[in-house]
Amino acid sequence: MQFSDVIRKQRAIRDFAHQFIDRTTIERLIGSAILAPSAMNLQPWAFAVVADRQKVDEFAKRAKEWLLTTLSTTSYEPSLRHMLENPNFSVFYHAPALVLVMAKASGTQAAEDCCLAAENFMLAARDEGLGTCWIGFARPWLDLPSIKAELGLPEQYHVVAPIIFGYPKEWPESPGRNPAEIHWLAENTSDYVRGADTVSAGHGGTTKKLSADRGDAGPVKLTVHCRCKKNFEVEYLNYQSILGSQVKCCQCGREKIITQINAEDVWPADARARCA
Repeated sequence: MQFSDVIRKQRAIRDFAHQFIDRTTIERLIGSAILAPSAMNLQPWAFAVVADRQKVDEFAKRAKEWLLTTLSTTSYEPSLRHMLENPNFSVFYHAPALVLVMAKASGTQAAEDCCLAAENFMLAARDEGLGTCWIGFARPWLDLPSIKAELGLPEQYHVVAPIIFGYPKEWPESPGRNPAEIHWLAENTSDYVRGADTVSAGHGGTTKKLSADRGDAGPVKLTVHCRCKKNFEVEYLNYQSILGSQVKCCQCGREKIITQINAEDVWPADARARCA
């Protein structure tokens, strides 16, 4: 799978198939995780793996019971209690496996470095057809000294990312993304566009690469070609704000994120966005 496809197709999975994950696969995913960058190359991470659905379910039950009794003392919203009180709710969603990404020390950037390793793990899993979900809800329980002692983990280790993973029953559709909020801090913002050789953009259908020598500082319009054959126009504050934005077809309702742009589809705007 192309790396750009891995990123675009990554989803949080909470419904898993009953399929075994072998140790070699898990070690390969962790091998990708440790390729993440770290401050001063300290590589402050360690990993713990539970590759047994029954054991994962046992931990989920215990974490849920602990959260029910301590919710008022945590930073979690009190409204989450109704979810915990649901007898069908499992903190780990009956996943076949759980990996804990841990910081071996509490030094500068250790937790952030572990987050980078966790993201590597999740993307590597997606590339191999495995689904993941970061369960921050369970972190306080897993980080209790008594639980770390029970699991044989060093007390000074800090659980950063509890990630469930397994083969998904299905891959859900993307919930979409809001346009990126970008603050261009250089005096001449058009340099950001001129500096690139090409820009990839588009809303489904056929697209092509183009020279990114655009300096539009004011409002522009983008003509979007939807798969339902309907063309519509969307207005942007400037050319730079197009990439990564989400659009919705006014005819079929399809939502997509702009990842490619055709030069002929961008033109100065003098009116509000409308359907063509």
